[in-house]
Amino acid sequence: MDNIRYHEIKAQNDKTTFQADDLVDFEMESNGRSIVKNSIEICGKVQVYKTSISGGRVVRSDAGKLYMNKNAGAHSFIENISCSTLNQGNIESIGFAYPRWVNMLTSLEKQNQNLNNVSSLCEWIVPDKELTDNFLRETKVDNGGAATYTEDFTFSMKPMIVLNRTNADIPFEKTGKVRISMNLAQNEKALENHLTGITGLVYTITDMRLRFRSVPSSQVSESIVAQKLTPLKTTINSTNASMSFNVPSKASNGVSISFQAQSNEGNPSKDNLELEKLNVQSVQYFFNSANTYLNYKLDNTSEIIMRGLKSVSPNNDEGTYQITQADLASNSNFIIGTDFDGVIDLSQNSFEVELQSNINSATNVYLVFHSLVSM
Repeated sequence: MDNIRYHEIKAQNDKTTFQADDLVDFEMESNGRSIVKNSIEICGKVQVYKTSISGGRVVRSDAGKLYMNKNAGAHSFIENISCSTLNQGNIESIGFAYPRWVNMLTSLEKQNQNLNNVSSLCEWIVPDKELTDNFLRETKVDNGGAATYTEDFTFSMKPMIVLNRTNADIPFEKTGKVRISMNLAQNEKALENHLTGITGLVYTITDMRLRFRSVPSSQVSESIVAQKLTPLKTTINSTNASMSFNVPSKASNGVSISFQAQSNEGNPSKDNLELEKLNVQSVQYFFNSANTYLNYKLDNTSEIIMRGLKSVSPNNDEGTYQITQADLASNSNFIIGTDFDGVIDLSQNSFEVELQSNINSATNVYLVFHSLVSM
């Protein structure tokens, strides 16, 4: 344990207050040491203001409700995130909808009662949406008869990125300097506003830091295998939709899919990360190349939902994470998808999805392809 070091670094473009759409860059480097796997954390404090920073904080006495997505928690404030190293270049780029992916993964892995733990609470991931209102309002603390003071909640979250999804520690000798870049989410996408008579909410993040642990590097030079994501998005307008995608992944093992009415995107009174229910009659996944043929046609609701559960790993089932079909078929946790029964190269030929549903308005389709990468 004496060999473990705890690192805390500021952003390269550090400032007192970060706001929506801001770019935040962190760089990590420690010669002779390795990043402990799954140890990277981002922490900070969130403050929500009425209309503008000069408009005053949202306080306890303000009528109505203020929410964020309960399954994404503090991840809701990150719109996109990318990882790169000096030696490998860009490793992963989640160019949009990063918090939607966090919501999807939480829904695929945990039931509400599984979120009653400290690790989830630190990330502001909670079992009940009503609890998120508490994190976002200004809190006054009674100082034992002296003047009250403001105490903002601190979040500490592990970004669900390739650098936090490895099978081993990451030596800096192998990667060189490591960089994590992210853009903060738009106000109306991060917050769900049901406050009475208050519009145009603005959030800020202060005391933003990146933390990680390191240990002395070993002499082993084996490749590090990690899981990465490739998100894609399209819009469908008919009950019979055919979608074709060029996926830049040479080692993909599954795809997870969620939906959103296009009219709800960017609506400040809606949960922009909600995994909206779509009544799917059938779905077909098709891929054909010189070496691989994939053709799944599913028209049984139970099988469609179960394939969605298995999409993050072929071994996922109801026993693995205690997720039921009812959990994934609900109005706010609807996910479909499939594993690929192995690892396939999607980079040379298009991947196609044919969907029959009850759609009656333009609907966004978010696809997250799961891949393996070595460093």
